[in-house]
Amino acid sequence: MEFALYPLTTVYGGNLFYSLERAAEVLELYNRWIDTLPDEMTSAVAFMNIPPLPAVPEPLRGRSFISVRGCYCLVELKDRYDPNNLFRFNRNIPPSSVRK
Repeated sequence: MEFALYPLTTVYGGNLFYSLERAAEVLELYNRWIDTLPDEMTSAVAFMNIPPLPAVPEPLRGRSFISVRGCYCLVELKDRYDPNNLFRFNRNIPPSSVRK
């Protein structure tokens, strides 16, 4: 296995949470989206069952989601590799409200 390393000082990443009822839609759009991404973007999909523990924030506690994860350098390489703002998946499907 071979890895390419990039000289970075800041990297951004995060999760977008969607209700499980939208899983088919999320997966279909995710599949199209990843074909457009450069090597500098890492992404994944995860099905998450959040435990009903007091330490978990109330909006997430005891619920299940499909999550789209992304990680990308949005500082030094943003202008060079992402002038068209590729990390925009959340505009394709509005994230479900995690508030009751």
